[in-house]
Amino acid sequence: MLTQRLSSFRPEQDSSGITSFLSAGWSPSISNHMGASVTAGLTAIGPLESRPNDSIGVGLAWAEINRTQPFLEAEFNANELMLQGYVQVALADWLYLQPTITVLPLVGDRDAEDDSLSGLLQLTMLF
Repeated sequence: MLTQRLSSFRPEQDSSGITSFLSAGWSPSISNHMGASVTAGLTAIGPLESRPNDSIGVGLAWAEINRTQPFLEAEFNANELMLQGYVQVALADWLYLQPTITVLPLVGDRDAEDDSLSGLLQLTMLF
């Protein structure tokens, strides 16, 4: 996995800025669900000076699905692609609200008739 800070919004004041990540994986095993995968994304931490604990991010993940056995080829498409975006809002120093939207424009399940769209609303408490 590679991570890199791309910019700092307020370097003398806090750790706000834009960071990126990239990871890739590969396996020759016929028992794994995926043969290869790539993930990448960007995160803006503290994009507003008045809200330094908030963050917003986008990411994507691609996977080559293992179809080495005939029944796997019948059940799965060759690839899957996922796009995701989130906003994390600090309600307090210890409480965060995070809505997330996930889209799969390329679904791995062969029987899927359309793209997949899902949403998640998560409340996180640090203790």
